[in-house]
Amino acid sequence: MKRFGIFIICVLATIAFSACTPTGNQPGASADPAITTQLPDGVYKAQITIMSAPQTLRAGEQASVKVKVKNLGNANWPSRGQGAKYKFDLGNHWLDKKGAEVTGDDGRASLPHDLKPGDETELVLNVRAPKTPGDYILVLDMVHEDVTWFALRGSETAKTNVTVQ
Repeated sequence: MKRFGIFIICVLATIAFSACTPTGNQPGASADPAITTQLPDGVYKAQITIMSAPQTLRAGEQASVKVKVKNLGNANWPSRGQGAKYKFDLGNHWLDKKGAEVTGDDGRASLPHDLKPGDETELVLNVRAPKTPGDYILVLDMVHEDVTWFALRGSETAKTNVTVQ
């Protein structure tokens, strides 16, 4: 009977210990605390591939852009931060044909989980067309929220032409 009591105590202690230990293996879980400062440029390297995007939109119309994003950097991209701050997202800008920015921060698509170097994921980014008809360039870029856009650290963006009617 004494051995059974010791066995139960050991099992309960193991359960209590494992419940208090972070695993980092859960989907969407981030073992790292939020990264609140700019990292070395080698972290901010992405390959963004537009899989489907509208070629024509009405002024102010919302549309979805399907994208594949690959982490070409040398560190994990966390999917979570402090609320909306410090996580890594996909975002976009609208430029006119001369390359001048028309809309800076339009849409965001969150990573479904932390993205390790070499990993890729598919995202759907909701964008809203500019309110004035014309020819525009939709630019997609990764962003370390409240820290930096990847393009400012040397990463390539993805671009597509969109006619707004």
